[in-house]
Amino acid sequence: SNPSETIARSLDGEQPYPSLHVKGIAIPVNKDGVDMACDAHKQCIFTVAIGLAASSKRIKIERRGRNIDAITKAKAVHQGPESIESALCEAVLSIVSTNEGLVEYSDDAGDYYCNELYYRLLRQSRSTLFIHIPDENQLPIDESKRVIGEIIELLAAKLVC
Repeated sequence: SNPSETIARSLDGEQPYPSLHVKGIAIPVNKDGVDMACDAHKQCIFTVAIGLAASSKRIKIERRGRNIDAITKAKAVHQGPESIESALCEAVLSIVSTNEGLVEYSDDAGDYYCNELYYRLLRQSRSTLFIHIPDENQLPIDESKRVIGEIIELLAAKLVC
């Protein structure tokens, strides 16, 4: 199974901050999944989306989503800007620093559904992060889950209180 799905489901219902509950959902990797995530995103204080980057050896915090349709490679949103940056990257700088060699920033979320999803979520709210995780052959799933849990806790502390 996809480790990003496993992590999302395992975080569902966690409470990293007294007034905050994590809603972990797994979505299909297609247009319906993008729509499903965008609908769920409307009810969130912030969103951390997770995707698989099978060939990566590190966890990648994506800085921006680009306006690229996953299938046609044309603009995903006709009148939209070329890219949108997350407002949360600076907030998780300490995670990158304390997990040096394991976590890094990335400026390329790809040109498939991960990127299109990120772009569309950022259009709704820049309080969104997309994190690509390696396949479990590259990095144990528990390690990816630990880092994502730390990111959620840090964002909850900064954004909820």
